[in-house]
Amino acid sequence: MIKLINGRGQLGDVLEQKINLYNNFDGSDTYIYHTWKLNTKSYEEQNLEFKKFKKFVDKHFKNRIIFISTFSEKDDWYVHFKQLSESYLLNYCKNALVVKLPTFIGNHCNMFSIEKLKKNENGSF
Repeated sequence: MIKLINGRGQLGDVLEQKINLYNNFDGSDTYIYHTWKLNTKSYEEQNLEFKKFKKFVDKHFKNRIIFISTFSEKDDWYVHFKQLSESYLLNYCKNALVVKLPTFIGNHCNMFSIEKLKKNENGSF
């Protein structure tokens, strides 16, 4: 069975809708970890999120875990702890996958909005 762990945002909504199509395809459990607080991106907040993730991996390391992460070159605690989590998962769980998506995907981005495309604000296509 595939289980989405607190999927948030646009991607989380779509994943949740699609998961039922694939449940019980081989009888094993697959967890999609798509949750991470980033209210302040402070060391304390991000370290807490890392500890929660580590606890989750420790509990489910025998299952398949897919971690939805972020591709970013920023130098902040959010990126630091996301990368640390990716490393922990890949080293500790034999059946793991990290999916790194660019940061433009999310609630606060209108990079691909119809209005911008009509005005050609994103450059020429």
